[in-house]
Amino acid sequence: MLFSPLAGGILTFNSLRAAGEKAAARQALWVSIGLCGLLLLLGQVLPRIPGLSIGIGYASGQWLTQYLRKKLPDEADYPRKSWVKPAVICVAISALVLYSALYNKGLVR
Repeated sequence: MLFSPLAGGILTFNSLRAAGEKAAARQALWVSIGLCGLLLLLGQVLPRIPGLSIGIGYASGQWLTQYLRKKLPDEADYPRKSWVKPAVICVAISALVLYSALYNKGLVR
C-alpha cells in the first residue's frame, strides 16, 4: 500500500477535494484504483519482470503530480493539507499485509 498508485491517488483526491475540485478528485481516485488493478493483473500475468511495480508506481506518481498541477496551477492559493495521517494509515495497512503474508508462510508465529 505504501508508495502505491492507490496511496498517491488518495492523497491527490484529498488535496483536490479540499480545493473544491470534486470531479477532478473523483477522477484522480478512479484512475489510481484502475492503475492498482492493472498492477495486480500484470503481477499475475508477468510475475518475473523486475521493477514492473516500481515503474508503474513511478509513472502513476508522475501522472498524479501533473494532473494536480493542471487542476491547481496557483499553489499560493492551494489549501495545504498534512500528509502525516494518510502516511500513517498506509504504513499501518502495509504492516498488516506484510504480517499476514509472513504469517501465512509460517515465518511469524
